[in-house]
Amino acid sequence: MKGLTGYIHCGVDLVTPEQVYLYVSASLKPGADIEKVKQRIGQLLNPLKQPENNTQVSMVAQGLSTEFSGPPDMKTLMQHKPENIPEHLMFLQLGVSWGIVEYQYGDKLPQLASAFADVAATDVASVVNRYLTEDRRVTLLLTPRASE
Repeated sequence: MKGLTGYIHCGVDLVTPEQVYLYVSASLKPGADIEKVKQRIGQLLNPLKQPENNTQVSMVAQGLSTEFSGPPDMKTLMQHKPENIPEHLMFLQLGVSWGIVEYQYGDKLPQLASAFADVAATDVASVVNRYLTEDRRVTLLLTPRASE
């Protein structure tokens, strides 16, 4: 992938009136073959179809549950503060990060925290097998306007 793309990002919060989507955004390098990139992304997602490949799901789900349950403990946060980062920047980052979470999810935060706590490896495999299929995939290729 490194030879074909630059920045790659994946998320599950692309919300439209129709539904919520999982998306993978990849910045193609000049001359990159989009079919090779799509094939590689598929190869990276395919292991998620098997529950035995999702061994870290419960750990990640518990982490997300904790993260969405409330702002982190400031004492713990400061214990892990890098020496070269001023305390006020740590507070600023926390405020901005938690503000974004509150803005995005608002009153649904307790429900999300509870839902994340119950996610298991089999749940991920079930969703991947139901929704991340070839016939459901849509590709949107954005290209820069040609120079005039």
